[in-house]
Amino acid sequence: MTEEVGWIWEGNLKPFIDYVSNNFMYEMAIGELKAHVELTQESDAEKNLWHKIDFQNCTLYLAPDQGTQVIRVKVDAAKQHKEQLQVIVSFLACYSVCARA
Repeated sequence: MTEEVGWIWEGNLKPFIDYVSNNFMYEMAIGELKAHVELTQESDAEKNLWHKIDFQNCTLYLAPDQGTQVIRVKVDAAKQHKEQLQVIVSFLACYSVCARA
């Protein structure tokens, strides 16, 4: 069942997608992360146009909250995965992070 688990700051989008990818043991192809970020930015939560990312055992739905600098996050996953991602989303709503090379 798909459930909205919160929002993250727009600047945390890349690290969030990268974290989920690694957590679900999915190796992104070159340019895939950039494409997901761009497709998310073209989405619109108010119009119910979400960017969908399928991972094994988890599907993310991401879309900007128009007029703000936040990305809303919905998750379709088992309860344990959903709860784990909700914790990460809550953290990323409070802090700005940057990915390290």
